[in-house]
Amino acid sequence: MIKGVLGIVGLAVLWGVGCGTHSGIGNLGTGGNGSGGTGGTGTGGVQIGMGGEPGTGGALIATGGNPGAGGAQIGMGGEPGTGGFATGGQPGTGCPGVDAGAPPTAPAKTLAFSAPVDYPTGFGAMAVAAGDLNGDHKIDLVLLDQTAGARVMLNNGDGTFGGPVDHALVANPIALALGDLNGDGLLDVASVSNAGVSVILNQGNAAFGPPLTYVVGTNSQALALGDLNSDGRLDIAVVDGGSYSPASMVAGDVGILLNTGGGTFSARNYGTLNQPAAIALGDVNEDCQLDLIVADADGLTVLSSSFGLISAYTQSHIANGTSGQSVAIADLNGDGRLDLFEGDRGLSVSNTGYVLLNLGLGAFTAPVRYSALDGPDASLQGGSSLAGVAAADLNGDGKADLLSIGVSFSVFLSRGSGTFATPSNFSLLPYPTSLAHGDFNGDGLEDVAVVSYNGGQFQPASSLRVLINASH
Repeated sequence: MIKGVLGIVGLAVLWGVGCGTHSGIGNLGTGGNGSGGTGGTGTGGVQIGMGGEPGTGGALIATGGNPGAGGAQIGMGGEPGTGGFATGGQPGTGCPGVDAGAPPTAPAKTLAFSAPVDYPTGFGAMAVAAGDLNGDHKIDLVLLDQTAGARVMLNNGDGTFGGPVDHALVANPIALALGDLNGDGLLDVASVSNAGVSVILNQGNAAFGPPLTYVVGTNSQALALGDLNSDGRLDIAVVDGGSYSPASMVAGDVGILLNTGGGTFSARNYGTLNQPAAIALGDVNEDCQLDLIVADADGLTVLSSSFGLISAYTQSHIANGTSGQSVAIADLNGDGRLDLFEGDRGLSVSNTGYVLLNLGLGAFTAPVRYSALDGPDASLQGGSSLAGVAAADLNGDGKADLLSIGVSFSVFLSRGSGTFATPSNFSLLPYPTSLAHGDFNGDGLEDVAVVSYNGGQFQPASSLRVLINASH
């Protein structure tokens, strides 16, 4: 439950099929405009082209764009990015949509990565996010360190990174997101810790102001940013894990900070959830309103607004017999609907994810299992859960592939129609906690960055591993 507000906050959204009413807050600004889905095209669409090919008005970051004024991740095959949309786009005539148009003609490349490059991070790195922080059209990285705070690493232009330059945050941060929180066209940093939410505002050229803090519920775990009430401002949703100790029994929930403009937010909380661990935002029921998809101990829970009213969320559980640790949203089969990829927390199964395809209006198929252990790798090490999942086109065929981190970094290449190949596994340092992707070196291919905590158990410190896509 949200207990109070002490400072400021305000990305991670995906829209379903267009409906004709949205203001366009989700646009990938600098990358240009795209098709608006079935609700119409116009300047409010959020699709971008794949592999450097233009969409109906925009192009992938590889062709010289950046993710826009608030977008940290880029989409593929005309789909929105897995990390959300920017706020720099102009209003459009339709709510953003997933473009399920003709499949791309580009042949798939053979998936490969260059030799990994490791960056030392100190002892407490927990998360990583990617976005253009200084306006040079290159993807930079932000590391979240429990001691140093936000560690900004600017892109040297060739996929290598300088720095870091450290910026203070609330104590012991564990997750972060990037977004334009105050409408100035610059990416700001929002983080969450067990004690609350902390925001640092970008003052230009990747210089950041002092932390502004919100106190939220018990044992906060993760956050996502998006325009939840269609007012053109980014709001923030936080999952609170609750407490299950005999001395303090507090149920988990979702807290929401609505952006009221001028650096102020209004706090509300919703739902009673069983140990929620991750959250993503997307329009899964095609009503042009963002839904909240939460990975929790019972699998997945969806909170949907009724008639666009943030005060009237309805809660539905997707009973799939799993225990959710992470979740990503993307159109995995090209039908224009947003599907789900859930990472399991490894209580009864190990390094396993599940695909749930959207049947329409927010109904989903039974989960289909995909495991990193189904693919070969002689040097796997780490935990048993899938600590992070994402969807991105890694081999340039215009289809969303599955990405996960567990005992390895695993890529499940799409076969089309929402099915995926046996994984290709790439070695990581022990205990990976977070991944981000983007075109780090400007060659039109999605690269990957992974933080491994290590816990001081196998390595002297945590580390950031950058994998440059060398598919050909």
